[in-house]
Amino acid sequence: MQLSQPTDIKPIVKENLSDTLPGIPVLIAAMGVIALVILAMIVGQSPVVVVPGFLIIVVMFFALMGLRTIAPNEARVLQLFGKYVGTARDEVSLRLARGRDHQ
Repeated sequence: MQLSQPTDIKPIVKENLSDTLPGIPVLIAAMGVIALVILAMIVGQSPVVVVPGFLIIVVMFFALMGLRTIAPNEARVLQLFGKYVGTARDEVSLRLARGRDHQ
């Protein structure tokens, strides 16, 4: 007795290729912004400069958490608040992606 394979099964979730940015320029720009903000905080030393500077550093820290390494022939599933938002599938070593990744 031979079992037949169902041919009309459709995937529940369709793969969406996610838009990502090249990671090296983003990393350099973020480090430059952090360095400039720290310099402004050292020179300014007033609450008008220090408080926004601290907030900018915190935001940049969370933005840098989106940097992910993607090896050749590898993909990353990206989720935002537990919902699938896309797949990062690039032949580049470092990418900035929206959402949290799962291997």
